[in-house]
Amino acid sequence: MAAFRCDGTPPDEGRCFSQWFVLEPGHPKARCAAPHRTISGTTWLIDVHHGFQRRWDQIFHFSNTIFAAYDAAESGQLEPIDAAALYQIDSEAALHRAGDWFVQTLRIALHRLARGRGVRLLFGANFSGAPLCFERLWLVQRRLSQPHFHSVAAARAFRRRALSLSIPPIVPPEAAGATASLFATLLLRTDERLFLNAATLEGEMRTELSSPPISTRGAALPLRAIALRGSLTFRWQLELFASTKLLVTPHGAQLTNVVFMPAGASVVETFNCGFFSDVPKKLALECGLRYVATQDPRPGCDAIIGKRHQDDDRNVTIEELRPALRAALLG
Repeated sequence: MAAFRCDGTPPDEGRCFSQWFVLEPGHPKARCAAPHRTISGTTWLIDVHHGFQRRWDQIFHFSNTIFAAYDAAESGQLEPIDAAALYQIDSEAALHRAGDWFVQTLRIALHRLARGRGVRLLFGANFSGAPLCFERLWLVQRRLSQPHFHSVAAARAFRRRALSLSIPPIVPPEAAGATASLFATLLLRTDERLFLNAATLEGEMRTELSSPPISTRGAALPLRAIALRGSLTFRWQLELFASTKLLVTPHGAQLTNVVFMPAGASVVETFNCGFFSDVPKKLALECGLRYVATQDPRPGCDAIIGKRHQDDDRNVTIEELRPALRAALLG
């Protein structure tokens, strides 16, 4: 990850200067010829990117920017900001249409980056007309090979801030005196990568989690099976993951929310035949979680063959999951 002000020679100055200009005395790219509009103070340029795609309205891609900027602020790389430029989003209405998750995670990041100051939001519509010139401009870039969080402490800080900024605030379920319980959560997708035997698997998992050796080692957990349906509020997702001590789910963007799981929790991710991605694993480990993956056990499925079966629906048996559940809970 690189966090840099656009006033020198940044690692990728084309991204900084191709469309916007910066007011810096003597700077060779300070091309703010009249007429222009000037944004005073310090602006965070929110550039949601994944390779050459710009898919800000998917939570995985949006999190690449939000988490990385929060991490940069925690490590002291970013000064307090006065404005945030979301140039890839047409308007505030478009941001809200994308869903509550985008609005609230942005709010969490801005609360940290602004440090109590009011923040002006600029959207794509603000970039039409005369050129925008920024007094100071920050860009935070995260490559796919780089971490979202450089320390577990930064990831834990993001979770604490998310819980505390909820209305009303959410008491961490693992906190002393909290009345909520911690659960094992079987989180099921409903559009692709379905567990065709979900009802049977739920019963088998319930038995496994309440039987030796898990039960005799004090690691038993109540199980809940949740299907991801419709438009889910951010608070619902936050409460779900914050109270999940063990997560079992297929590969997918829902794993972005592992950042909200309690410290020391465990993630079991299932993959289809011939496909694997280490992105959720990296995020889980950065958050101080235990991570275990399972793969379709049919012969030949352990060979990486690309995405041709990535979205297949299949049966996931307790025989496939049992070693992963025990590794996740017992070590």
